Amino acid sequence: MLKKRRGVVSSAFFAFSGWRAIPTDDSKGQYEAGERLKTLGEYESAVICYRNAFAAQENPSDLSALYSLAFLLVKLEQYGEAAETWRQILTVLEKDHGISEGETVEWARRELRALEGKQTEEEP
Repeated sequence: MLKKRRGVVSSAFFAFSGWRAIPTDDSKGQYEAGERLKTLGEYESAVICYRNAFAAQENPSDLSALYSLAFLLVKLEQYGEAAETWRQILTVLEKDHGISEGETVEWARRELRALEGKQTEEEP
């Protein structure tokens, strides 16, 4: 994990070690760590951070972590988990925001349908 370039320890190492110091109940800190880790290609660690960020919210009204998680899971070709994340987004939109129709909901439904199609294609 520790890489040196011209005697300088890579930023990935600092991001990874810094993330470990952020309490899992710090929603904003976990989300920011996830964003940085994703940028550095540390995708599995970013997934953990996004999940922590959403779980740490007292009232899960901020969907940023779930949106980031859903798109990252697609990138990782974890279509089943990505679909479940979009379902969770739809649930939060309706229960916490009272949004059950409109462009935001339709967008989430389109993403979910696309993923359900990919899951079907993967089955033998």
